[in-house]
Amino acid sequence: MKDNYGFIKLFFKILWLAIILVAGYFLFFSNPIKKYDSQIPERFINSYDKKAPVELMNMTFYYTDGISLIPEDRKVGISDNPEVLAGNVLTEYMKGSEDTDLYLPLPEKAEIRNFFFKDGTLFLDFSREIKVNFDGGVGAELCCLYGFVNTLSEINAIKEVRFLLNGEDPEVLISHIYTGNALKRDEDLIQKF
Repeated sequence: MKDNYGFIKLFFKILWLAIILVAGYFLFFSNPIKKYDSQIPERFINSYDKKAPVELMNMTFYYTDGISLIPEDRKVGISDNPEVLAGNVLTEYMKGSEDTDLYLPLPEKAEIRNFFFKDGTLFLDFSREIKVNFDGGVGAELCCLYGFVNTLSEINAIKEVRFLLNGEDPEVLISHIYTGNALKRDEDLIQKF
């Protein structure tokens, strides 16, 4: 009887060792969770997000010579969605002028944090560096703000631009110009040729 007890004890030790080895294998060396393809089914993709061959359209951007806004013709990707088109315009506009005498009076490290379109107004949210690092006067501030406003209002759906600072709605975005309301296109700042 004593021999059978030793055999049973050895059998259970081997069984526990086998269970631990099998469990360890599955725990550390295999992934029992099925991996799914991360592609979104076509029926769930918004028609504006589909990648299509990029068609370009002519747009007028407004940069400054230090005194007034100067028009510059550029090409941007077309979209029926005003928010997507505004994104295309902003991406190209932030690259700066192709003319070395013109510039965008945006301070270093200032960036657009976010933007969105609602009821004819494009909301443009800047980082705090636009306020902290801006070193121009009233003229430079006018050219900076209205460079964006006049450029973005080239998009038919955008009637005005509302400036935000770190998601907040400031009365003055930089230092002089009241931005508590949305700004509309101002033709008087554009240099007449």
